[in-house]
Amino acid sequence: MKKISNEEFIISLSDLWTAIKRGKKKILIAALLVGALFFYRQIHRPINFTAEGMFKGGEKKTPSSLIATLLGGSGESFSSEDDPKTFLHSYPVLARVVDRLHLQGCLVEAKKPPSRFKNIWDTVRAESIHKIYGAIKRPSSPILSGNVAIPDTLPFPDQKHSVQCQDIRYDQETFTNVSIKFQDEQRFTVSGNQGKILGQGELSAPFVWERGSFTLEKLEERRLSGSLFHLSLIPLEPATKSLEDNLSITSDKKNASLYKISYTHRDRQLATSIVNAVMQEYSNYQHDQGENIISKQLQYLATRQQQTTEELDKIINQHKLSLEKTIGEGGFVTLESELGFIAKTQVEYQSQLAHLTSMMQGLSSKIYDGNFPKLIEKIREENNQTSEVFTIQAAEAMLASYQSDLDKIDFEKEYLNFSLSKLAEPTFDVATLTKSDTNPTVAKLFAIVHDLQLKLIDEKNWSTTERGNLRAEIELQKKFLIQHFENLKAGAEVQKNVLQQKIHSLKQNALVLLYNEYEIIEHQLRDLAERATHFPEKKFSEQKIALNTKMQNDVFESITKMIESKNISFNLEYNNSYPLAMAIPPTLPNHPRIRFFTLIGACIGAFGAFGALLLLQAAKGPSASLKNLRGMGYHVSGLFSAKNNACLKEATYFLSKNQTLLISSQHVSSLSSQLAARLAKRKDRVCVIQLAKSASKSGLVDYLLGKRDDLPWQKNVLPWGKGEEFKEELLGTQRFQDLLDSLKQEYDYILLENAAHPLSVETSQLAAYADAALYLVTKEQLSDVSGLPEKTTFLLKDSLPEKEFASTFSYLQERKNYLKLQLRQLEPLLDALKERFNFSPR
Repeated sequence: MKKISNEEFIISLSDLWTAIKRGKKKILIAALLVGALFFYRQIHRPINFTAEGMFKGGEKKTPSSLIATLLGGSGESFSSEDDPKTFLHSYPVLARVVDRLHLQGCLVEAKKPPSRFKNIWDTVRAESIHKIYGAIKRPSSPILSGNVAIPDTLPFPDQKHSVQCQDIRYDQETFTNVSIKFQDEQRFTVSGNQGKILGQGELSAPFVWERGSFTLEKLEERRLSGSLFHLSLIPLEPATKSLEDNLSITSDKKNASLYKISYTHRDRQLATSIVNAVMQEYSNYQHDQGENIISKQLQYLATRQQQTTEELDKIINQHKLSLEKTIGEGGFVTLESELGFIAKTQVEYQSQLAHLTSMMQGLSSKIYDGNFPKLIEKIREENNQTSEVFTIQAAEAMLASYQSDLDKIDFEKEYLNFSLSKLAEPTFDVATLTKSDTNPTVAKLFAIVHDLQLKLIDEKNWSTTERGNLRAEIELQKKFLIQHFENLKAGAEVQKNVLQQKIHSLKQNALVLLYNEYEIIEHQLRDLAERATHFPEKKFSEQKIALNTKMQNDVFESITKMIESKNISFNLEYNNSYPLAMAIPPTLPNHPRIRFFTLIGACIGAFGAFGALLLLQAAKGPSASLKNLRGMGYHVSGLFSAKNNACLKEATYFLSKNQTLLISSQHVSSLSSQLAARLAKRKDRVCVIQLAKSASKSGLVDYLLGKRDDLPWQKNVLPWGKGEEFKEELLGTQRFQDLLDSLKQEYDYILLENAAHPLSVETSQLAAYADAALYLVTKEQLSDVSGLPEKTTFLLKDSLPEKEFASTFSYLQERKNYLKLQLRQLEPLLDALKERFNFSPR
C-alpha cells in the first residue's frame, strides 16, 4: 500500500472528539477559572457614563462662488478639509479642550474613599438597572421602542464639587501634587509633597509659584474652613494623550460625513462637557486655521501686488526713458507719428529736389551743359571758392535787381540810339526829347537847344547873321548832345557789361547754393532712409514695452480681483463642519455586562484549554487514527469495545495464516482471550502466554529462572507470574526460545499477550519472535507504533457506548472504508480464478 509523508497526516474529527473527552475536566476547570477572572474584573470595575454627540463633517461650501467667479477668481474655497476624524484626535484641538475644561488639574477633597464593597454594589446595581428600567419599568409611549431605557429617578446622583481649579498654567514635564488647606472661607495654604509651604492664596485670585499657577473658584455654598484638598497638576501632553485614548470617533455607515463622538468617564457631566468641547473647539480651530490661511494668502497677494506695482513702475520708467530718447532723437512720441512725419518730409524733400533741379537746369542751361556735379566743381575752380555767403533768396533778389538795372541800361541805350537818330535829322525838334530824358545834363543841353530853336523861329526879329549864329549855335549844341549821348551810350554799354558779368557770377553762385541745398536735402533724405532702418527695432521695443505694461497691468488687476475674491468669499462662506447634535448627560451608566463577560471568559478558557490540548497533541505528533494508520500501509480491523467485538472476525482472518501472534496493548483487556476463543472454535489448538504481571504466585518467570521445571498451565494459558525484574533479559534467553519452539510443535497458534509500550525493549523482543501482531490502540501516537512488525493489524479502542456509536455517521463511514479495502484485497484472487477457469461474462 502507498505510504504518505508525516506532513500529510491530519487530525480528524474523531481525534478532536477524543481529545475533548480525554481533557474534559481540564477544559472545564480552565473555563471556570477564566470565567471567574472575567467576573472579578467586571465586578470591580467602576461604573462609567458615556456621552455621545453627532458632528457634521465634510468640505467647505462657499455660497460666494458666483461672486468670486464674477471677480475673476476660481470660485473655490480657500481650503478643503481632510478627514475630521484625524483633526478631532489631533493635539491642537485636544489641547484647546484641556485648557477650556481645566483638565490639567485634578482637585479632590481629602476624605475617606468609598469601600470596595460599595463599588461592587454599584456595579451590581448598574447591571440590574438596565434590566429593570429596560423591561420591567418600561414607560408607555407610542414612540418609544423596547430598547429605550428611561429611569424615573437618577440611579446615581451627580458628583458635587464645592471648589474647582481653573486658569491652570503648568508647563512642566512631570506631574506635581500639592495640598490645599483652607484657613477660612476665602484664604488657603498650599503645601508641597514634603509638607513644605509653597504660599498663601485666596479664592478667585491666581496662585503663582515657581512651577506654575492656578486659580480656585467656589462652586457651591458650603463651609470650606478647615477643608483639605489634594491637587494634581498634569503636563499638557499626557493630559492630551489620555483624552485622545478615551475619545471615540466613528463615522456613520449611511452618511460618511456624519461622525459619532463619544467619551466615557465616571462623571457624566464631565463626559458631556468633553464631547461638546471637542466639537466646539474643532469648529473654532477650523475657523482660526481658515483665518490664518486667508491672512497668509492675503499677505502673499499684497506682497505680490506690491512687487507687481514696482515692476510696473520700472517698466513705465523704462518707457519714459525710451520716450525721452525717442523725442530727443526724432522729436516724436510714437512711431506712427514719426513714420507719418518722415513720409511727409520725404515727399516735401522730393518736391524740393525737383524744384531745385528745375531751378538748376534753368540756371545751368544759360551757362553750361552736362551734369551738375562737374559743373559745380568747374565753377568752384573758376571762382576758387565754394560760394559767397548769402542765401538763395538774397541771390534771387540780387539777380532780379541786376536784371532790372540791365533792363534800364538797355532802355537807356535804346533811348540814346533813338535820340542820336533823331538828332541826325535836320528837322528834328529837340523839344520832343526834353520830356523823356531825366539826365540833368541832357535836360540842360536840351533846354539850351530848345531856347535857341525858339529864338530861331522868331526870324523876323533876328538878322540873318543872328539867325546863322543861332543855327550854328544850335548845331553846336546838337553836337554836344550827340557827343554826350555817345558818351552816355558808351557808359551804358560798360554798365551793361558789368551787370552781365555780375549776373553771370551771381548765377554761378546761385547755382552753387542750389546744389549745396540739393546735396543737403539729399543727405537729409539719406538720413531719413537710414533712420527708417531702425523702425523695426523701435517697433519691437515699443511693442515689448506695451506688452510688458499690459501684462503687468493684467497681473495687477488679477491680484486685486483675487484679494477681493478672498475677502468676500471668506466673509460670506459658511462652514459645513459643525456640531449636529450636542451631547446631553446620560441618565443610565454603561452596562457592566457581568454575565456576558463571564460567559465570554468561560468560553475563552474552554477554547484556550482545548487549543492547548491540540497543541500538546500536535507536539506529540499525529495520532494513531484510522486514516493515519492506513496511510502508513497498516491493516486496520476496526473499532473494538467490550460490546462490539465483530472486528475480531476480520482480525482472525488476517492473522490465521501465522502461528506465533503478538497481542499487544498498554491496557489490560480480554482481547487475547477473545481471539483465542475464536481460533479454538475452528478446532485449532491455541495457547496464550501472558507476559504481563498477573496475580498468580507462580508462572513463566519461575520457569525461565529455573525455579521449576514444569510449566504452570492454566487451561492453555501460561501466566507470567509476579516477578517483573529482568524481564527483557529472560525473554532473550535460549530457554525462552526453546520453549517457543516446543510450543510450535504442540499448538497451531501461540498468542503472546503483552502490555508494554510499543517502543519498549520487551515489545521489540517479542516482535522478533512473532510472525504477525495485533495491537489495540488507545492513546498512542503514530510514532509509537512505527516499531511494530510490518504484518500487524490494529484495533482502535472505542470509548463510546455501542448504541451511540453505531448511530453515528463516523462508524458507518469506517465500515464503508473497511469493506472497500477488503474488496481491493480480493481483486487479485478473483482475477486468478477467472484466468484458471476461463470465466468470461456473457
